[in-house]
Amino acid sequence: MQRTQIYLQKTQRMKLNKLAQEKEMTISEVIRELINKGISPSRQKRKKNYMSLIQVAKHFEKLGEKGSQDLSKKMDTYLYGNR
Repeated sequence: MQRTQIYLQKTQRMKLNKLAQEKEMTISEVIRELINKGISPSRQKRKKNYMSLIQVAKHFEKLGEKGSQDLSKKMDTYLYGNR
């Protein structure tokens, strides 16, 4: 393990203390558990979004629609708009 130091608001620290006591765990264990729970769902969401994009692409392909031919050149424009 690697040691990491963070700053917490007083209310955050109080909630962590309470949760640690309820679970009979150390604050460090609670923080690691919360981080693991927080990281895992985002990966799953990304995968679900990726799959839905593939499904949309297949749908438009069935309809005979063609995508942009310059996507690799203008990807930032399509994703983020004109900046």
